[in-house]
Amino acid sequence: MNFESDKVIKVPVNKICPSTVQPRMYIPPEAIEELGQSLKNGGGQRDSILVKRLSPSVNGCDYELVHGEIRWRAHIWAKIDTIDARIILVKDQIEQLLIPLVSQFQTNELTWLEIAYSIQKLDSWALSRQEIAEQFGKKSASWTDRYLNLLKLSPKVLALAGPDIPEKKRLSLRHAELLVGLPEDQQISYGKTISEYELSVGEVKRLIAKITAEQGASEHSLPATSPSSIPEEILGFVKKTQLLVGKWSSIADKQFQVEMNKIKWRDREELIEKLESICGELTHLKESIGRTQKKAKTK
Repeated sequence: MNFESDKVIKVPVNKICPSTVQPRMYIPPEAIEELGQSLKNGGGQRDSILVKRLSPSVNGCDYELVHGEIRWRAHIWAKIDTIDARIILVKDQIEQLLIPLVSQFQTNELTWLEIAYSIQKLDSWALSRQEIAEQFGKKSASWTDRYLNLLKLSPKVLALAGPDIPEKKRLSLRHAELLVGLPEDQQISYGKTISEYELSVGEVKRLIAKITAEQGASEHSLPATSPSSIPEEILGFVKKTQLLVGKWSSIADKQFQVEMNKIKWRDREELIEKLESICGELTHLKESIGRTQKKAKTK
């Protein structure tokens, strides 16, 4: 990186415009508030941001932000008029994007979707896929292709991977890779299920394998079943398992819905008998674990 000088200068925060090629799609308000509160209390002021000089000024701004958006916004939140900055010389928008992108990639600050969209920009700016991979310390263009391929997912699925989605409900890179080869309606069906029930990658693999084996390789979509279409007796057992197995409850509920859609209702009595047996065994197991834990505490 080339700088206008070695000096850190004080720049008025209202003379800085946000970056036009920022890799971040979303900044949690709590991240800004947390740093802003630290600044107000006298901490967190050592690091400087990177800006480029605008000549002539643009919309009243003398500088454009290159790197350090959270710190800049935290200063604004804390009503601190100036911020420490270094003026960097950037030759084009490729370099301006790469500076924060590579830094935030190395510190795991970006979601895979933010990385993918940034790579898409670099690809559209005539940077080769091999060159893009090398910027991230990767040896093969296939690494770049991996991210670009994921952008073929349905926009509704990509929305579930956005940085504004709570992390537990956000589709991970591995989730996305499991879905990208499916038709759009099936991507959406699985994507919504993964997000709603917070399924792990392993659980999704097993779910896809199970449904594929039962319905055939061409029938990937989850059955559209509403709870009201399942007999009350069956839903009662779902609720029992929810109480017994805790965090597994949401998964159990969905699996019951999937399975109930395929049950022959003349087999209901046999099914209920089996479920009663399962609930009994779970109750016994829970009691055994409780006794074991109680004994362990008394030793």
